[in-house]
Amino acid sequence: MLLSDLPSEILEQIFALLDPLAIVKHRQISKQFLGLISSSVDLTLRIELASDGLLLRSRDLFLHYRSPSAQELLRHLLATRTAWRRLEPLQIWSIDAPNNERLAFEICDGAWGRTALRHGPDLFRAIEYLELAPSSDHTVALAGDEVSRLHPWRKPPEDLGMVIADFSFMPSQDLQVLLEATGESSRRMHLLTISTHKKHPRASLPFFDIVGSRPRHVEGCEILLFEDRVAMVFLRWARRLRENGGVMVWDWKEGTLLMPYSNVIDAAFLTRDHMLLIKDWDDDGHVNLGLYNLLDQKATHILELPLAQTVRSSIIIAHPSHHYGYKSPAQTTGAFRADKDLEILLLEIRLTGPDSGIIHIVVSISKVLDICKSLSKGDDVEDDSPLFVKWRNWGMDATRWFSADKIFRASVRCTYGSKMIAFATDDVYDDPESILATSGNQMPPTLTPNLLVVLDFNPRSLIRYPDDEVGEKSRSVVFRSPSLWKGVNGGRKVVSRLPFRATISNEPWDYPNVYLDSTGLIARKDDSYDLFSFLPPENDDVVQHDFRFRTHMLDLSSSSRNIDRLPNELLELTLLNLDVVTVVKSRKVAKRFRNLIDNSIEIQLRIELSVDGLILESRRGWDAFSLVSRFRATRDALSALVPFQKISLGYPAFSKFAFEIQDGYWCRTGDATGDARFRKLDYLNLDLQGVPQDCDELEHRKIEPSGFGNFHSTFSDLGFNMCDLTFAPGCDLQLLLEAPLDNK
Repeated sequence: MLLSDLPSEILEQIFALLDPLAIVKHRQISKQFLGLISSSVDLTLRIELASDGLLLRSRDLFLHYRSPSAQELLRHLLATRTAWRRLEPLQIWSIDAPNNERLAFEICDGAWGRTALRHGPDLFRAIEYLELAPSSDHTVALAGDEVSRLHPWRKPPEDLGMVIADFSFMPSQDLQVLLEATGESSRRMHLLTISTHKKHPRASLPFFDIVGSRPRHVEGCEILLFEDRVAMVFLRWARRLRENGGVMVWDWKEGTLLMPYSNVIDAAFLTRDHMLLIKDWDDDGHVNLGLYNLLDQKATHILELPLAQTVRSSIIIAHPSHHYGYKSPAQTTGAFRADKDLEILLLEIRLTGPDSGIIHIVVSISKVLDICKSLSKGDDVEDDSPLFVKWRNWGMDATRWFSADKIFRASVRCTYGSKMIAFATDDVYDDPESILATSGNQMPPTLTPNLLVVLDFNPRSLIRYPDDEVGEKSRSVVFRSPSLWKGVNGGRKVVSRLPFRATISNEPWDYPNVYLDSTGLIARKDDSYDLFSFLPPENDDVVQHDFRFRTHMLDLSSSSRNIDRLPNELLELTLLNLDVVTVVKSRKVAKRFRNLIDNSIEIQLRIELSVDGLILESRRGWDAFSLVSRFRATRDALSALVPFQKISLGYPAFSKFAFEIQDGYWCRTGDATGDARFRKLDYLNLDLQGVPQDCDELEHRKIEPSGFGNFHSTFSDLGFNMCDLTFAPGCDLQLLLEAPLDNK
């Protein structure tokens, strides 16, 4: 049987489970597949997201209020893509922030946290959290308009009761990590909730104490947060020549130390279990990168940096963890997330000596990890030292070097996904090739305003849109050729060739700093922030775009048309995502389908439940086979009116008491104070005993009253008289109707 013989609904579900790039390849197989994929908005959405370096989160999870259709998401995606390529924000608003130069901030999951209540030059006592989106009930602002906006989600600043030196946060986990200044050479890192400022329930320890040998050890400290990992980087902004800082890493949920104090210049998370370190490994003044495995707690690779000069300072700039955005109260970025295979980071190096200047090096995270994985030592090698990887074996294809006198980072939060924002001098618009690195003695210009440049290192977009473009407010240039950096006085020559697209504004941006997030920019002024969103407003009629995908753009492995080549696991997973009626009809498609459905306990469980008008709510630790057996036994018992268990409860004069049944629990009253009045309640689980494995014998058991879950298990005096009640155990809610004795 051929794959093309399957019903269109099943084919679409199969394609939806594939990698988006594989979906593109399947369009070339037949006209049937081409028509099916082209006509499916859901599949088209996945393809378009992959083209922009994004992935689709589950639409059932990321919104608290409603789940948008694929058509809505596709419309927003195409409008956002066009706005980014033209550098034309679709929404603009401002936030007052006087004297903001000394304030700290952080961006994560579509939310912005900024400090308040200053307590000295670099200390504070409060944090304000707000969503990076205007309210949907306001008119969209045009460029230059002065409007004030309310934000859909905001946590006003509250006095934290401590003096804070730095912070990081993750709204999707209701987590804020606060660095308390407890002394000149000591810090305490607190793990609190954003909502209540109490100890986070998932943190095994409320805080970590950090003590330095001298005050400078805690100067310039910064918190790095990535999923369930938290790092403390020392001397990040206060490092002097030939003075190393340090880094420590913990698992904040388990409270375990994953990386003890290590002398480094800087560090950044690549993944949950890997960190990138920049360090003078041989104490000779020359630095290299290192890959550190947090699970094995050791450095596995040293990556050569081809610099003959000593390094005065260096910093690694990466975006905070953003992989749980669908759980964030800030919903603007809940639908999409950056594809981790396309993420980048920025390495900024300041040299000393004859080549003094700044180099900006963009690094592809996935390429570095793939290269290190391919060059790993075998398991039989007993040498525990890190593997040294020469520059030519990793650097040329995984990096791109830039000239700091022409282009320089826009802020310390200038990367997200595959994008980076930077400032450029006025002549770059007419001469884009000048942004590529050429020599070492380069320093950023100090004059503002400057042009804004968006660098996108997404190779899929370069294949999709291979040509340069010129618009009204910007121009876009594609760079594929290698670039050459060379040091003066006979220094090394370095070739880098990571391809990218540069979109350059033709108007200056008069801001000292611009910060990047997934859907917009935050531009800082002396007394306010201007926020530029590339998301279309709600209810905005965006012009429909031609989203036909070029099928020749990708070189992927070929696919077979024979259904026998598809694994059973994929078919079973597809069928589990279909409605039960379609699954039953699929038994007639082929003998293999019939055998797969009949032999799959998971599918049989859903069919059996559907026959009785039920759905699977929660397994509660039961496997599918046990659930099917227990459900069939329960169904037969109900049909024959023969219970498996009989439970007797002592309850005298029950006619004077009230009761209620909800979700498998029974609530009964006690301590009657008069006609239809009572003061006590007791909750019972009606499924305490469960169905026994031997279903042939009737059991008669008498038990004492017992409670369930976190509810009280015995009669408890409520302190007032009631005449009626109802309850919802799933919400831990009870509604009680009080009845005073005077009947008023």
